[in-house]
Amino acid sequence: MSEPSRDRTPDEQPITELVSQLTEQMTQLVRDEVQVARAEFTEKGKHAGRAAAMFGGTALLAFYVGEVLIGSARAGLDRIMPRWSSALLVSSALFGAAGVAAAAGWRELQQVTPVVPDALATNLSRDVETIKENAQR
Repeated sequence: MSEPSRDRTPDEQPITELVSQLTEQMTQLVRDEVQVARAEFTEKGKHAGRAAAMFGGTALLAFYVGEVLIGSARAGLDRIMPRWSSALLVSSALFGAAGVAAAAGWRELQQVTPVVPDALATNLSRDVETIKENAQR
């Protein structure tokens, strides 16, 4: 069987050949879009990883600062009330702050939407418009 000629106009090509070309082009288009999305996710992932590492270091330092402040608060309260009551007071305040932070984090988490790479969304919109334009011809 001879190789199909790509030089013929669509009117001159058999429908099976046109469907075959369409399938090849759609497959290639999907592969290209996946490659673009993968590259964009990889780049964004690198930046997110670095940012997470920096925030992790910051959180560790803030933890140590918090420990010192808690110790200072306990030491100050020990001068005006029994040791057990100062420990209870400081622990209660920390527990309340943790509850407020957890509630705020939960509200933020509920507003998270899936991330679609910018290039993928743009390319898909452009592809759909091109397909619509060609279908109307």
